[in-house]
Amino acid sequence: MRERRQRRTGDRGAALVEYAVLLGLVAVVCVGGLAVLGGRADAKLRGGGSGLSGSTTSSTSTTVDRAEAQKAEDEQRAAEEKKASEDEAKAVEAEKAAEDQKRAEAEKAAASDTKDVSDGGDKAAAEKRAAEQEKSAEQQKSAEQQKAAEAEKAAAEQKAASVTAG
Repeated sequence: MRERRQRRTGDRGAALVEYAVLLGLVAVVCVGGLAVLGGRADAKLRGGGSGLSGSTTSSTSTTVDRAEAQKAEDEQRAAEEKKASEDEAKAVEAEKAAEDQKRAEAEKAAASDTKDVSDGGDKAAAEKRAAEQEKSAEQQKSAEQQKAAEAEKAAAEQKAASVTAG
């Protein structure tokens, strides 16, 4: 019987030690959490306390001003991107038009050459005209490519300016 009492007492002592260790661990975790999050909580509490002294209207208006400024920046950026994409589309369209014109001139020259040859005309003159037309078409294509490159450069500069402004 005596042994039973000793076991119970021994168990009670062990349980008490376990609870004390757990309580100590909980305290360490709480203190660690406060140390980590304390700076943020302190800043929030200090900011909230200053709002009680009558500065809530100024902080609210500052927040509204920031939101309006951000909205204006977003709208400006969207307008610049839209303009850049329109410029790029125009450049592509101009390049296609130049290619179509070159193709039409080449077909016209080929038809003219065929007519000259079939009519017994001077083959050398026909070749010379074809070469001149081809050279003219190449110059036009080069000019269109240069315009397209300038449009792309302008679009890139606008995009860079919007990124820098943002």
